[in-house]
Amino acid sequence: MLKIGILGLGTVGSGVVKILEKNAENIKNKVGTEVKIEKILVNNLKKKRDVDIKRELLTNKIDDIINNPEIDIVVELIGGEQPAYDYIIKSIENGKSIVTANKLVIAKYGKKIFKKQMKIMFRFVMKVVWLVDFLLLGRCRIRLLQTGSKKFMVF
Repeated sequence: MLKIGILGLGTVGSGVVKILEKNAENIKNKVGTEVKIEKILVNNLKKKRDVDIKRELLTNKIDDIINNPEIDIVVELIGGEQPAYDYIIKSIENGKSIVTANKLVIAKYGKKIFKKQMKIMFRFVMKVVWLVDFLLLGRCRIRLLQTGSKKFMVF
């Protein structure tokens, strides 16, 4: 099983959750294993959501995601420069693979992120258009790369 931590449950985050849930069987067939949302970081735990999500999946503490040994991949969808950049770096330092659509962070810190990722021997997975493809075209193109004991989803 591949477990995901999602940072942000706004418009994009909600869309990603809906697509992952709607296409769970298709994703499982393409990836070869079940993909499960383990935790979702939100600012306000009491806020009414546009997506039907179990309350226990929500957290307002970043450590519940980046320090969770069960989570394989962190999907950063909060946008903006900070705290997104810090969360990406801390996730990498904790052995997580990263997926982001944050053009600002990649434009400003891309070299540092890639260097950090290479330094500790993990693959950085980033593709800005994957969310557009998911949300606008409704296609789910996912494959699983496995290297040693680490698994990576590439969108």
